[in-house]
Amino acid sequence: MDRAKPAADAYGDVLARMAPDFWVDVQELMEKLEFEHEQWWYSKHRADGYTQDTLFFSLT
Repeated sequence: MDRAKPAADAYGDVLARMAPDFWVDVQELMEKLEFEHEQWWYSKHRADGYTQDTLFFSLT
């Protein structure tokens, strides 16, 4: 989960070089990665009962 935000940032860095057909899907993936990172950060730093999580995505 700690790597979700850097992964989203990396996709953002190359988005303009991707074929436009992929932009919407990649932006959606970036939003999900950023959201999951924020949830992980909040759980780790502010909430009680932090547990390690793993994030899985299925790209179809």
